[in-house]
Amino acid sequence: MEEKTNQKSKKIRSVAYPAISLEQALNLVEKLRKNAGPGPYNRLSASEGLGYSGVSGTSAARVAALAHFGLLTKKGGTYRQGELADKILLPNTETEKQLAITEAAKTPKLYSKLIEKFSGQALPLMLKNLLAREFKVNERVAGEVEGNFRASMEFAGILKNGILSADLHDSQGVRRASESQTVVKSVGEKRDAAELHDHNLPSGIILQVPRELNYEGMYMGRFKEGIKKLEDAAQEILQEKNQLPDTQTHNEAENAN
Repeated sequence: MEEKTNQKSKKIRSVAYPAISLEQALNLVEKLRKNAGPGPYNRLSASEGLGYSGVSGTSAARVAALAHFGLLTKKGGTYRQGELADKILLPNTETEKQLAITEAAKTPKLYSKLIEKFSGQALPLMLKNLLAREFKVNERVAGEVEGNFRASMEFAGILKNGILSADLHDSQGVRRASESQTVVKSVGEKRDAAELHDHNLPSGIILQVPRELNYEGMYMGRFKEGIKKLEDAAQEILQEKNQLPDTQTHNEAENAN
């Protein structure tokens, strides 16, 4: 009887993790700001700001998730929206917003460890089991945690074509673009970086496109052929340098279409 009691007392507690994806968290923090402002607020007012009638297991998990992603800061029993939330909800430039989203995706401790472990690699097909065995995530929720992690990495642009690339959005190329503040607008003119949108190709090339051209030009196909040629050329160079296996290069080139 005493042995059973000791076994129960040694029950392993699950590691902390966000209960929702980053995209869901951003939708919630925007809703919270609209309903209750940037803070400060206690857990009850935060829960009510998220649309719940009071504090419950679900609302508490949502508030905790916002804190995991760094969107809420906590001091004592008081919450307020942090700098990351400001940069995402009230960005000065599109680049600042994207960099903040990437930083938020890396903020949860569990996510940070996974990114460090698998950066530059394909995520394991059996990641759920690894989460349970190596990272001590409760087996009952390991599949859900895996799904939220994958969704968050894809949303932030860190996971592309199954490969985890932690340096995609905080690369020197992006920083130079954000710091330069200007690119060619047309002959003899300049354009402020705030008017630009980053378009990321699978090869790692980042194109900066004027906002008014972004949707029509990039997604309606007017630049499609030119972008495909650029991507194909980049993939050929990477393949020649043995940086990508043939099958991955083919898949990424197809996805660039």
